[in-house]
Amino acid sequence: MSHFNQMGWMLVLLAWGCRAAEPEAPAPYRYGIRVLSATPAQDFRDVDSRAGFGGGLFMEAPVGSGWIAQTRFDYILYPQVNQPYLTPVSRYTLPNALTLSADSAGLGVDLRHPVAGLKGLYVLVGMTGIRYEFQTSAASSQIDQNGIPIPGIVRYKERTSVKLGLALGAGLELYPGLALSERFTTVNILGTTFGALETSLSYRF
Repeated sequence: MSHFNQMGWMLVLLAWGCRAAEPEAPAPYRYGIRVLSATPAQDFRDVDSRAGFGGGLFMEAPVGSGWIAQTRFDYILYPQVNQPYLTPVSRYTLPNALTLSADSAGLGVDLRHPVAGLKGLYVLVGMTGIRYEFQTSAASSQIDQNGIPIPGIVRYKERTSVKLGLALGAGLELYPGLALSERFTTVNILGTTFGALETSLSYRF
């Protein structure tokens, strides 16, 4: 069993244990939205070093002993880069591509807990199922109606499979319901490690 899968089972068991410890505790669900930026890291940084931007939705509820479980969906769009380095993602791109743009979509579960003695500060650990999509363009010759070759551009889009990754971070509640957090996510997809340092501002209703 992989390290990430082991962590996933540990999180599930922790959430279950916290809920079992306080069976009478109410579990009011709260919903929220977030805006975020993400800076590529690890192998992903070699492909695209520019920060992406996106947003997300989440639902959360207390699970006992001060822990809060949050289910979240995030989407991030990374800007286009020219003359990209494609080796880490070559299976998803055109050869000799002129441009590359990417996006990611992830569904995850986080457990967070307040830091004792530091009002509003909390730490979090979670798992994320995530996939990346890459769009590339490359020069290509096309044939016009007279059979004469003319230069053109071909575009190609391909997605990775969905893989399970790890999320670690911390946050600060600036105001009831309003929080600023920093999270590092990492996932290995067919030997390429996609990392991202995410900064988000979220609001719970």
